[in-house]
Amino acid sequence: MDFSAYRGADVLVTGAAGFLGTYLAQRLLAEGARVRGADRVPTTVDGAESALFDLSDPATYPAVLEGRAVVFHLAAWIGRPGDDRTLAEALNVTAVRDLVRAAAEAGVRRFVLVSTVAVYGLPEADVVTERTPLQPDQDDPYGATKALGEQAAREAADSIELVIVRPGQIHGPGARNWTRKLAELDRDGTPTLIGSGDGLLFPVFVENLLDALLLAGVVPGVGGEAFHIVDGSVTWHDWMEHYGRMTGRPPRSAPVWAASTVAWLATHLPLGIALTPQHVRFSQRKLVFDTSKARERLGWAPRIGLDEAMARSEAWLRAEGVIP
Repeated sequence: MDFSAYRGADVLVTGAAGFLGTYLAQRLLAEGARVRGADRVPTTVDGAESALFDLSDPATYPAVLEGRAVVFHLAAWIGRPGDDRTLAEALNVTAVRDLVRAAAEAGVRRFVLVSTVAVYGLPEADVVTERTPLQPDQDDPYGATKALGEQAAREAADSIELVIVRPGQIHGPGARNWTRKLAELDRDGTPTLIGSGDGLLFPVFVENLLDALLLAGVVPGVGGEAFHIVDGSVTWHDWMEHYGRMTGRPPRSAPVWAASTVAWLATHLPLGIALTPQHVRFSQRKLVFDTSKARERLGWAPRIGLDEAMARSEAWLRAEGVIP
């Protein structure tokens, strides 16, 4: 993978104060890019220009976009139980459309939109390609608004190269949901599996995702394309076994009926639990996200395997005191 095109390139990273944004800004700097990190709070990445940016305020867009050749748009509504869906639509749909338009007006050459495989909701077939229809009417507000955001970005990108990256579950040192939180739940004896755990998930290690993002920013001839970025599929049981070995506690499972009941209650009562009926059904599926397009068009392949990735996460979790 050749990233020499980033030497001296002027790049913008939105969401630069977050987990993935920090990693991306550091990686771009290491490749020789001139990085402007934009977020609601200053970025702490050494060597990056810090710019205040509010996704909900279009008046902040022109200053951060000025003079940039490539934009990586990571800032988004991720969601918390009880959040108003209106906010999700404002940040993941309306703001994406407005930012793409502003980027085109500012002379940005390429706009890399970080989306998610959640845009497919619960697809009909277990093998998912980039041609599989998106589901903007799904129950999950995050997946629904990210799907709508992709559509809005495409409508606005008439004079700019738009590349969409759809990662799986992002994990690695520093990741909250798919690394730290799972280790904490397993450590505390909270069930992390639903049923037998033989459904599939599709993680991507943060370093492998960075390779794909950098390629998406410079590989010629991919404007208008979307790409799955996952390292492969693994059963929930095997995934959580890694955390069980770290904590010394085998992962516990909740019956499907119990998880379904809790999910139904969580959607009707203010329980503060981020579990929906769609999540439960999703956990039982054996979905496979085809990455052949990313391999062929971007020249991407995961460099770091799951065992090595988990070893790095374990070292970080121990250093953080999450596990003894």
